[in-house]
Amino acid sequence: MKNNKLNKNNYSTADYFNIRAPRYANSIKTFPFARSLDLIPYCFAIKDLGTNLNFLDAFCGPGFISSSLSNLNHKFVLADVSDEMIKSSSTNHESFVVKNDFENLLNKYGKGYFNIIVSHGGFHHAVSLVNNKIDNNKTIEKHRNIISNLSKLLSKDGILIIADIPNDNYIEDYLLSDKHYSLSQFKDIVSSKSLQLISDSLKISLDKAYSLIQFQNIIKSKVPNQNPHPVPRYYFDEYIAKRTKYGHIAMYPDFIDIKSQFEKYGIKNIGLFNYHSPWIFESNNAAGWFFKEKFSIDRPTLPNENSELDYMMYEIINQYLGVNNYNDFSFVNWGVTYSIFKKYE
Repeated sequence: MKNNKLNKNNYSTADYFNIRAPRYANSIKTFPFARSLDLIPYCFAIKDLGTNLNFLDAFCGPGFISSSLSNLNHKFVLADVSDEMIKSSSTNHESFVVKNDFENLLNKYGKGYFNIIVSHGGFHHAVSLVNNKIDNNKTIEKHRNIISNLSKLLSKDGILIIADIPNDNYIEDYLLSDKHYSLSQFKDIVSSKSLQLISDSLKISLDKAYSLIQFQNIIKSKVPNQNPHPVPRYYFDEYIAKRTKYGHIAMYPDFIDIKSQFEKYGIKNIGLFNYHSPWIFESNNAAGWFFKEKFSIDRPTLPNENSELDYMMYEIINQYLGVNNYNDFSFVNWGVTYSIFKKYE
């Protein structure tokens, strides 16, 4: 879909993201390290898996995960329902438009091809629309088809991670690894600029080792989330969905159901972690511009420290998400649930 508006009578999730793709990708390309804290759970989960593995970035968008983890010596495959999102990617990895809930990738690569599969923030957009409205039953069926196909694509001893917003406000953490790593140990996974930004903004050492829970507690102590609403669901439901041009197409996944569905295929949930991972910006206006661009709010502009529009957006995200100003950085409250699976059969 090449025009700049949705067909009010009939549109798909692909149409929705095809329209949003250019500005979405531009926000990430302009501030490529703002979401660096999102990457830490992945580092803990895949640090010791080895090299030369096959990695599927499912619902890849413009390739944030693949580009951020590009220090890994793996074969990355990107897949998304939106061809415009894939075209906006800055990576040169092999890519596919998802057809029939990943059935086309299963036909292409066969069972057990991928050692690592990651879906970051895309599962809740995997919906079935009927007359431009989400059909809950068909969407649940769609989620189960996706789980079935991803399960078949995952290799024995492979790791699959779904990072997303749960349909409930809170699920208790469980089965977390007690492994300890320093940020410097992740240089073979993510950019040194990402790690340095985390170190500089939080005032923590690159060389001190933490468990994932300890690292989470460091974040909370430096930039506590004082927003009374679930983050970021309240922002999506109350601002993006109701008050922006394109709204928000989403049905948040049931992590308990996801766990039971994967178990049918010999895939065990080995960890679930509700992670507070604020996005890091060098100023309030930079944060405002990023959110304005990523979610296609108002007209496209360049980042400008004196922009009234950027500051107005900063005030909105402060209201709906909350922003902490610490150590001359702006931390926009964020966080999703990371559910980690391993295939044993």
